[in-house]
Amino acid sequence: MELLLIEHSRLVELLMATRPAGPLPLPAIIDAIQGIFGFESQTTPHENAREKGLVFANGSYNGVAIDSLAFHDDGLVWDARVDTDVLHEVSNHLKDVAQTKYGYKIIKTRKASVFHKSAIMVHASHDLLSGLEAWAEAKNLLEKAFEKEHGSKALFVASGMAMTVDPLKSVVRPVPFRLERKDGVEFGFNHYFSEAPVSTKAHLAILKAIEKLT
Repeated sequence: MELLLIEHSRLVELLMATRPAGPLPLPAIIDAIQGIFGFESQTTPHENAREKGLVFANGSYNGVAIDSLAFHDDGLVWDARVDTDVLHEVSNHLKDVAQTKYGYKIIKTRKASVFHKSAIMVHASHDLLSGLEAWAEAKNLLEKAFEKEHGSKALFVASGMAMTVDPLKSVVRPVPFRLERKDGVEFGFNHYFSEAPVSTKAHLAILKAIEKLT
């Protein structure tokens, strides 16, 4: 299993930031964030920031591009195309600066306070979806129906799989786990797109386990 590309990573941290001396003026907060990460744009108007959240776009930290940072009343949301471990490093730096330089206190509001989203492209040593060919009868029926309706043959193969939680039985609603063939690449190259509600490291470990099982 080889990691080819990190297409998107998200880190969500549920927390409160309080300042016993009183909150800083919003323009001062914006200037401080811009000074640390050099964001090119702040996409929420100042007067609506407290209601809609304060969103910054196109910044960087230690040579790593940060797509966006969103501040909400209940936490932070980071988006970038890097390992989720890197997002944790960036977020920890921001929280350290907020506490040591500006006198903020960071308060966790839930036991489960950290959530991830990982979307990556990988190369596998063999076809990870071959096990789905057990649905041979459905495949045959699909091909026959397609030929009858369109007058031409088409050979269908399994292109992906997904796992999700039951929204009626789960307190949290993470993004589904998805594994599918990468668009625009011949199937024989065994390149896959995968998305999971876990860290990059855990995501790769799951895909490696699938590779061993198939």
